[in-house]
Amino acid sequence: MPGEASAAPVAPPREWFFVEELNRPTAWTITDEGQVFGHVAAWGSCHTGRPGECFQPPHSPSGYAYFNSTAIPCKDGKTVECGQLTIGTDHAPIASSWREAKAHYENTGRCVADVRAVDGEHGIWVAGALRPNVTDAQRRELCGSKPSGHWCSITPGGPLEMVGVLEVNIPGYPVPRPQLALAASAAHPEGEPVALIAAGVVDDAAYERHLDALSLRLEGRDALAAAIG
Repeated sequence: MPGEASAAPVAPPREWFFVEELNRPTAWTITDEGQVFGHVAAWGSCHTGRPGECFQPPHSPSGYAYFNSTAIPCKDGKTVECGQLTIGTDHAPIASSWREAKAHYENTGRCVADVRAVDGEHGIWVAGALRPNVTDAQRRELCGSKPSGHWCSITPGGPLEMVGVLEVNIPGYPVPRPQLALAASAAHPEGEPVALIAAGVVDDAAYERHLDALSLRLEGRDALAAAIG
């Protein structure tokens, strides 16, 4: 029945959170057992909200300490630090502090999965497990959506850090099926007290002003190869 809970375990195997990154950008994958993995964004991709410009997904100087901020108990009795995938809400306001943004996703939406984020070779890689109380309908909603990260400066003038991941219909950094092979550097903009959300449809003047502050500071443009993997 649509309202029934999924079969995801209450204490998932610890190895689910440490699944090795696949050898190419990988769209969301959810197994029958409740395991979740894939890329939030691929290195070298450009934000779709700014045609003609290339705002690339930021790396995490802290190792995603501001996203992997909760401890989930695993089957082996140990815990793993991770963050959450959220559905059922909008992106936090672009001017939110990182604490306000994180609270927004935790308090106004539905956390459907716990995942551990890392900087991989091909992009921002997350792996983990569905929550055991996720319904069949919510699982279906997750399968039909894409991840959209929210990045904030933790300190004024500091680099951007990912603090949340919201499931949306049109992300700013899509990972298509079949996956595209990417040929680009991992450089990212730093130095402005700004925020970035990876939603693909932009019509907010405040959002435009904040994105304007994300100067590329690159001598050249990174190229997106058109080779299908």
